[in-house]
Amino acid sequence: MSISVVVSGHNRGRDVATAIDRVLAQRFPASEILVVDDGSTDDTIARVARHREHIRLVRQHRLGRVAAHNRGAELSTGDWVAFVDFGAPWREDHLERMAAAIAATDGAADLYFGDGERASAEGGGTHWQAARFDIETPFELVGDAARWALMRHQPMNLAAAVFCRQRFVEVGGFDFGAK
Repeated sequence: MSISVVVSGHNRGRDVATAIDRVLAQRFPASEILVVDDGSTDDTIARVARHREHIRLVRQHRLGRVAAHNRGAELSTGDWVAFVDFGAPWREDHLERMAAAIAATDGAADLYFGDGERASAEGGGTHWQAARFDIETPFELVGDAARWALMRHQPMNLAAAVFCRQRFVEVGGFDFGAK
């Protein structure tokens, strides 16, 4: 099983190296790291230069975050794809936990998600604590996630999700109308 990681953004030079370091620190290594620069005019490109042996840099004209995520997924080669959100740090076992859930369920779902740390500006703790969400086992596969989707506070966070790359690309990725 291989997981590609897409790091994308516009004018995020001060954060991009930290995001790449976070991916490189994973106990389950990403099969590749794609950095999609969305038309940055700051020092983003200079800051990713020290990681050039670990990443594939893709530059595009300013099309927006959604387009950058979609382009990264389309160009990735892994079986699964994850997106790094600069504001939501991954624990060092994030990809390991996602890979374990995928393996234990034979990849039966198109989307897997885990818990993640919340920024101190958001009150700290974890995303699941804030949503009052919990599962009893290390992973839970459900046929109908409506109960989770309709929760007052959403337990699924893009920054803690891993998508089946083929399915993600087949459905056209994220909606360009989304912000």
